[in-house]
Amino acid sequence: MTLTATGKTSVSGSAACSKPALALNSAEDRLQIVLGHMSHAGPDAVPVLLQSRELTVPGRAMQHLAPALHEMFTTSGFGPADLGKIACVRGPGGFTGLRLSLATALGLAKSSNIPMAGIDYFPLLASGPADLLNQGSLWVCTYARRNQVFLQGFSLTSDSLPPPPLTEVLVLDLQQTAQAIVAGPGPAHVLGSGLRRNLDTLPELLNPAQDDPERPGPLLLPPAWDHPSPAHLLAQALPLEATHEPIVPLYLRPSDAEQNIEAIAAKRGVSPDHAKAMLSQPGHK
Repeated sequence: MTLTATGKTSVSGSAACSKPALALNSAEDRLQIVLGHMSHAGPDAVPVLLQSRELTVPGRAMQHLAPALHEMFTTSGFGPADLGKIACVRGPGGFTGLRLSLATALGLAKSSNIPMAGIDYFPLLASGPADLLNQGSLWVCTYARRNQVFLQGFSLTSDSLPPPPLTEVLVLDLQQTAQAIVAGPGPAHVLGSGLRRNLDTLPELLNPAQDDPERPGPLLLPPAWDHPSPAHLLAQALPLEATHEPIVPLYLRPSDAEQNIEAIAAKRGVSPDHAKAMLSQPGHK
């Protein structure tokens, strides 16, 4: 799996980077907005970060994304029409956050005819520490809901970034998560909000399963790796090919509304079938 762009016609990364690129990430609780460009054309060019905003606003990104974008455009001197590309994390992550940032990216892109690129969240996270690790496996583990996480393993035996995947993105309970990590190539390294929000359970599930004294238990990486840095988000966004097609979201489980549709329907006095029909109409997905 690689960082991907979707669509049929594309704009090369080098062409798109002659203008500033905007990158958005609201897959989890931290809302990230970055603006930057490449230093110059050529193989030795480096990303130049012009502006960034990071807000930890769990469940409240809708209130902050538009004002933060307005403030960034005002202070930077750039507007949407000046952008060469908009890149946006497409998932997996929280349904509401992903939907908000993807819709915002689409609105900006359509209003100024700007190409877009989608970023897969797990390879983005894995690319951060992978450059510092040279053996074993890296497991990105993010929070899905109570007793459930999203998990993907990556191999650390290659110099490529993002590192090559060992698995697809999996939706697992905590016991299954521990089993998958322990069964992978060692030494294992683990990062992400799924680890951080289950520190009372997951480390205990991981370590007792290690009966081989010559194989250490998984290394739990520090919280600093649980989110991409602004510079890293920009560096991953700039080389992507962009298109004028909408970014396809990567949803791995139904939204909470879909999973609780019968209870919601009962509270509103409508039948579950009618509620499901309403939810499936265009504009609700």
